[in-house]
Amino acid sequence: EVASRGWIQSITKGDTGVGATLESCLGIQINSNQTPDYNGIEIKAKRLRSLKVTTRNTLFAQVPDWSISRLKRSADILDSYGYFRGNEKKLYCTVKSSVPNTQGLMLVVDEPKDLLHEVHQAGNQTQNVVSWKFEVLRNRLLTKHNETFWVGANSESREGKEFFQYKRVLHTRQPFASNFHTLCHEGIVTLDHLIKRSINGKVVEKGPLFKISETNFGLLFPPPHLYALV
Repeated sequence: EVASRGWIQSITKGDTGVGATLESCLGIQINSNQTPDYNGIEIKAKRLRSLKVTTRNTLFAQVPDWSISRLKRSADILDSYGYFRGNEKKLYCTVKSSVPNTQGLMLVVDEPKDLLHEVHQAGNQTQNVVSWKFEVLRNRLLTKHNETFWVGANSESREGKEFFQYKRVLHTRQPFASNFHTLCHEGIVTLDHLIKRSINGKVVEKGPLFKISETNFGLLFPPPHLYALV
């Protein structure tokens, strides 16, 4: 029904518009719940950049386990590894296991202890930053994505306003949670920091976001079903 409306004007500006607009059309109230959005189904919407979708999909957000981490707050991470953009200090970056990023951050899987560490590497020195228990990450994955509609939309701009046409749904069920640590180790699941401190001193953290490319869905989910909406 939503797709049949054709082009729909975004209800907000920025990256979140594609998801917020779809949720508004479906009557879903904006919330930060960790449970699925709609009748037990998680809905994730994204812009289709091309016929071959290569952008990463957000699986879930999960703060570190501060009790086992060297740094104890998002503000500490920002102060240690952030950079200035204008009047704001930010740490917007992707972290993965294969190589350190430009901030020297990378992920390390501690399989014997069933932990995921984010570390800082400088030369021959490696220092723990924060850590997660894989048990928590696997439970988040199972809770959030027991059943998911990954919705793709075309996007176009008209007189400074963005419009969406919702085109297709990729339907996944029951992820292979036992594979999660391996996918982190191989750099297939990555982590994004989105931390900033505004000029009033307030620190905002929109993540950390655990992400995976749609091209690697087969490593995390049984074969999905693809539905064309229009």
